[in-house]
Amino acid sequence: MERDMSSEMQVGFDKHVCAHAHGCRLFELRTKERDLISEISGSQGQNKNLSSRIAALDEQVVKQQELLYNVEFQLQQMERKVRALRLASMCVQARMAAPAAACSHTWAGSPACGCS
Repeated sequence: MERDMSSEMQVGFDKHVCAHAHGCRLFELRTKERDLISEISGSQGQNKNLSSRIAALDEQVVKQQELLYNVEFQLQQMERKVRALRLASMCVQARMAAPAAACSHTWAGSPACGCS
């Protein structure tokens, strides 16, 4: 009978130890779960911040492209104006040079030129 009692106590003790071990394991798993949830939450926040930053940078790129387009357009307009002014200047120079050349040719040879 003592043996039966001792055996029953041992079984009860083993069950208690086993239950305690399962409880410890459960505690460890819950702690790990809580840590993982916290890590996931932090990563999601970081992902949101980075997505926001990417959107802001994309917006900045579009604005810079617009500015670059405007600068290139203005440059083309200025180049056209310079070309037109250069042509006009060449025409004026040619008009001014033609009578002077004609006058110098006639002046050297005859008094028919009105430059005397």
